[in-house]
Amino acid sequence: MVGEVGWPTDGDKNANVNYALRFYNGLFTRLAANKGTPMRPGYIEVYLFGLVDEDAKSVAPGNFERHWGIFRYDGQPKYSMDLSGQGQDKLLVAAKNVEYQSQRWCVFNPNAKDMSKLVDNINFACSFADCTTLGYGSSCNSLDAQGNASYAFNMYFQVQNQQDQSCDFEGLAMATTQNAVEKILKTFSSTKHYFGSYIFPLIEETHADLLSSMKLLSQAKTCEIYYVEESKGFKLPRDLFYKILIKIQDSSTYEPKPGDLITFSDVKPERHTNLGLIAMQAPNLSFSAQSLCKRLPEISHSAMT
Repeated sequence: MVGEVGWPTDGDKNANVNYALRFYNGLFTRLAANKGTPMRPGYIEVYLFGLVDEDAKSVAPGNFERHWGIFRYDGQPKYSMDLSGQGQDKLLVAAKNVEYQSQRWCVFNPNAKDMSKLVDNINFACSFADCTTLGYGSSCNSLDAQGNASYAFNMYFQVQNQQDQSCDFEGLAMATTQNAVEKILKTFSSTKHYFGSYIFPLIEETHADLLSSMKLLSQAKTCEIYYVEESKGFKLPRDLFYKILIKIQDSSTYEPKPGDLITFSDVKPERHTNLGLIAMQAPNLSFSAQSLCKRLPEISHSAMT
């Protein structure tokens, strides 16, 4: 029996969704084949280390300790998983009837006068709330000073159930109904770091899946088309997609652009859907991914906005 196995998705430079997916794909494939280990071949009983992220767990071993879950804090799945180990990726069932607080955030006050107390107040907020995503190599590592403050203040504000007195920090903070998540994303000092760490690894994973699934592609009945900007440095084989499209659509009216990513519902659609959602959650950044899914032959091409 293996009592603890898994891979964290944040809190360290080696803790992200891409690595977690690779780990679980390898693990479940091996378990499904009943290969075991050299010392213990055959069936092995395994327990995943974390079901849900724990925002109050000790971080003595590292900031990643709070991010072992396959679900986020609110019970929403982080990614699709092939629990069968037989190529049947599916999004896990999310928690239902989750009650969220009102749409209010606590952010850095741009009119603040005394900045000498900023560090102390950020440290105070992070002593009572989870700021592990601000650490080195973590998902919000590239925020600037105001972004760090807004993140820390808001986490504390939410933990304190949005009480008005919990969003002051000696005049350094202010409550707002404007979506602070979008605002914080705008303050990324390095957009390249953000996409390099989280978006592009998912695209690369998708690329690998596509190249290894040609047989399934030829049998596809429906499709999903993602338009990914070529300017971000990720290119896919244009001729490969052109041939695939012609094969299943039997038409040459649509010519893919370099950078277009074409996948099909038989090839891990949930993962690709996740990719599109993640990209579209940051509409203000210079990156976009749109998805279309229609029954053939009604495939259409939509220009990127």
